Amino acid sequence: MMKNFSLKQSFFCARAEFIKWICDARMIILGVLLIFIYSFAIEPLKSNAELMGEPLNILEPFIAIANSGAILLIIPLVFLTLIADFPKIDTNTVFYIMRVGRLNWLFGQLLKLIFMALSYLAVIFLGAVLPMLSDGFWYNGWSNVATKFASRFPEHSGNFGVQLLPENLYNQLTVFSAAV
Repeated sequence: MMKNFSLKQSFFCARAEFIKWICDARMIILGVLLIFIYSFAIEPLKSNAELMGEPLNILEPFIAIANSGAILLIIPLVFLTLIADFPKIDTNTVFYIMRVGRLNWLFGQLLKLIFMALSYLAVIFLGAVLPMLSDGFWYNGWSNVATKFASRFPEHSGNFGVQLLPENLYNQLTVFSAAV
């Protein structure tokens, strides 16, 4: 059984299936998710930064996304929607399995799942970091917007941007360790 296993064939199978997944029409949901993340997490932080006149750390919106309970519920649901037909079985799948072998096809599907999960997380990370490149800074420390906004503007202490980065988060972790 293992004599027919080929990592090269499994990788090519995974690559072909991954490209089909990327070109699927359901990927529009990922764009909608990025717009939701921008309006729900990044805009409140950017408005706090503008109000304070200070820049944000580039990684702080990503940390805010990972710290938000509502977004953390939506991110896996969108991923499950995108992979709902995994493994995709169409009219040619039986012939494809016969050509590459069952074991190669199965291992290719597992590789495809890993590729899908990593690329999904990479798109979310880039969707959070790219809007901050023009007006953010890169440093292993929290911005003044995250640490001092509530004390400088007590009337805005209930602001959603303040709640995305709570005090216990920036007092216990550095930015890089919180992002990981």
